[in-house]
Amino acid sequence: MLELADHIGAPDEVTESEFGVVALYNWSDTKSAAVDFGALARLILPYAPTMTLNKTGITPEQFQVVFDPQWAVRAYGFSRRTTDEPIVWFWPF
Repeated sequence: MLELADHIGAPDEVTESEFGVVALYNWSDTKSAAVDFGALARLILPYAPTMTLNKTGITPEQFQVVFDPQWAVRAYGFSRRTTDEPIVWFWPF
């Protein structure tokens, strides 16, 4: 456990399971995109306002490490949501 903590940091949570102790590491994947439709208008007009369409989403991810009673790593893996839709949407569409 100490070697793992030295490499990737302390876990966010440590729990018990039927297989042994499980260390949980949480993080989020943030994606965003923007399109400025005003840039197209600026090609033909002397002035065009910025008309930006933005979309941002945050998806939680988790890395799980299972230890045996002697604290040796027995299994590890990533836990992902079953859908690609983020938990938080900053754009309603």
